[in-house]
Amino acid sequence: MLSDAQVERLIAQRARWAVNAEKALNDWIADDPIAPDKRENAHLFVVADPVPPRERLLLPVLGVGDYTATFRDLVTATRHQAPGTFVPDMPTHLSNFSTTADGWAWKSYAVFGQREESEQGRERERGALIVEICENGQLRMMCGRATEDYNGKRLMFDDLVLGLTARIVSLAEGVSHAAGFLGSWDFGVGVTMLRGAISNRRYSGGFFTCPPYTADNYIASTRAALAEIERGTGPVVERLLGRLYRAVGADQVAEVKKHFA
Repeated sequence: MLSDAQVERLIAQRARWAVNAEKALNDWIADDPIAPDKRENAHLFVVADPVPPRERLLLPVLGVGDYTATFRDLVTATRHQAPGTFVPDMPTHLSNFSTTADGWAWKSYAVFGQREESEQGRERERGALIVEICENGQLRMMCGRATEDYNGKRLMFDDLVLGLTARIVSLAEGVSHAAGFLGSWDFGVGVTMLRGAISNRRYSGGFFTCPPYTADNYIASTRAALAEIERGTGPVVERLLGRLYRAVGADQVAEVKKHFA
C-alpha cells in the first residue's frame, strides 16, 4: 500500500512526464522550410515524443560512429499499409543527411538547401520530405505534398498522408528497440492549408459526392504504449487520422480502411 504522499508524488511525476504533443507539433509546423509565399499544397507534419522524456536518449544509438548507417537502417525498416506507392516516400526519396540543432536529419534533395528556393519553383514543395531524429528521442517528419490541385479540385493524397504517418509510428518502435526504451509514445499529426480538400481515393473511386474538408488545418494527437505499436500501426493511425477521413467521407473506402487495420 502506498501512502497518500507517495500517491501524490507519483501523480505529480506522471504530470511532468506528460508531453504536450500538440505543442511540439505546432513548433514543428512553425519551422516549415517552404516559405509562406511559396506554399500551394497542404503540408503534412508528424511528431512523436517518448514518454517519459529522457535527455540524450539516442546519443548511444546515433551519437557514435557513422550515424548515417544507423539512421538509414531505422528508416528503411519502417512500414505502412498503403495498397500502392506514393511520392515522396521514405527512404526512396530521401537523399541527404545532416546534423541539426536537436539531432540528426535525412532530407529529400528538394529541401537540402543546395539551391535557392526561387530557382526550384514548385518542385521544392512537391519533393519536400524531412525526417529528423532528436537526441532526446523526439521524431519529426514533414512532407510538402499532402495535396495538389488538379482540374479545379484540391486532392488530398490519402496513401501519402496515411502511409507517412504510419512510418513514423513504426519508426518509434524501431527507435525504442535500438535505445532499449520501454515507455510509451505521444504522437501528433497536423495537415495545414487543407480547406476544400477532398479524398483522392474517394474521388478516383467514382463516388458521386466527395465532401470537402471545411477547416484550414487538421490537428490530432494520441498516446500509444510500445506493446500496442508492436502489434501494428493501424489503430494508432486511426486515432490520429480517423476524424479527418470521416470528415471527407473516406473512412469506409476500402483502400483507406486498410491503413486502419
